[in-house]
Amino acid sequence: ARRPEIKVWSAAQLQVFLRDAACDRHYDLWLFYILTGVRRGEALALRWSDVDLVAGTVAIRRSLVPVDHRLVFGEPKTERGRRLIGLDPQLVRVLADRRRRHEADRRLAGEAHHDGDLVFARPDGTPIHPERVSRWFSKLVATTAAPPVRLHDLRHLHATLALEAGVAPRVLADRLGHSSTAVTTDIYQHVLPHMDHDAARRVAELVFADPI
Repeated sequence: ARRPEIKVWSAAQLQVFLRDAACDRHYDLWLFYILTGVRRGEALALRWSDVDLVAGTVAIRRSLVPVDHRLVFGEPKTERGRRLIGLDPQLVRVLADRRRRHEADRRLAGEAHHDGDLVFARPDGTPIHPERVSRWFSKLVATTAAPPVRLHDLRHLHATLALEAGVAPRVLADRLGHSSTAVTTDIYQHVLPHMDHDAARRVAELVFADPI
């Protein structure tokens, strides 16, 4: 079967969304999806014990999935799903601020707080249903000037931006938790021709450069 065409925001459209969504209460979560490319349930299962703000990394060890009307913490989607992801300095600062707010909420709630150590949780500390997060995102996008996309499209957005920025497919495959590089190149082959032409141009510039 032919793979559906992937639709993602351009860098300019992403900037529009980030501008219009800056005051949304879940802005940190949307930014986390965009800058890491993790799956929906992987972010919702993330614990503070999985986050190293000093090293700038998060360890993806589990995923939150709905099973028979219950929320279950399970293994990542693939064997390579258990992985360590590097964070950019801006996201480290965003998570540090979120950590301080988390501690303040926990102290305020006292014994009523269900402390599951979750980074992204309901105000009382309990897990957020993945489908609810998708609905929140869709409603938010509809209020912005950005074209409509699905929450899962943020994963594709991260991959597309990474490839266009020159990130090697092997590095991106590890970052996304793909089973092999072939999976990454197959899904994002629409980006690779652009990279190939850029590689050809760079080589030609070296070949025909004026001698020193």
